[in-house]
Amino acid sequence: ETVNIGYQGMIILGCDEGFLNQTTAHCEPKDCATYDALSVSLGSVTGTIFPAQIIKHSSSEERSCRIINPLYRGQMTLFCIYGKLSIDISECVTQWDPMERPPWFPRSRHAVLGLQGGA
Repeated sequence: ETVNIGYQGMIILGCDEGFLNQTTAHCEPKDCATYDALSVSLGSVTGTIFPAQIIKHSSSEERSCRIINPLYRGQMTLFCIYGKLSIDISECVTQWDPMERPPWFPRSRHAVLGLQGGA
């Protein structure tokens, strides 16, 4: 029988009067370890991120976007589901948002009037 890699713990096998039995009471969904890595791209920079601490199954960890690209701000969220890391970078935005060009309007007609003799 196949063992599910999304779980961790011990499967206890026993033999009772010639019959093999098993106990999976000590199995639980797998956590994400600090050595699990995920490649992340923000802008033109791609980096590798690791959990700062063990992330339990169905839990998350927030990290600063600038650890991947210093030109970004906000928080990215690492998720752990059955020992698999995933990331949400939707809250990462550039430090300097480009501004739109100002709405230039053609000048109105006007005339220059010169003053002579101080008057």
